[in-house]
Amino acid sequence: MNLTDRIAKDYLAAYKARDEVRLSVLRMLKTAAKNRQVELLRPLTDDELAEVLARQAKQRRESIEQFGRAGRDDLRVKEERELSVLLEYL
Repeated sequence: MNLTDRIAKDYLAAYKARDEVRLSVLRMLKTAAKNRQVELLRPLTDDELAEVLARQAKQRRESIEQFGRAGRDDLRVKEERELSVLLEYL
């Protein structure tokens, strides 16, 4: 099973399980992948999808750092949970 199929399958499972964090992350990931696919005018390879995943993870790490410095632990914890979901696919 390729990465795109795995994400789609896990998205559906998260939707059925009402796992809001995982559902939100996978929804954002699918949107980012679709945007990249539109830019390239062709379906993404697993390597290109991994680049999208890495970019999303980097954004979460930067947000965690900024929220930590700002003392916003509630937002930092949310970003850490999202990052843990993304790391499952990297």
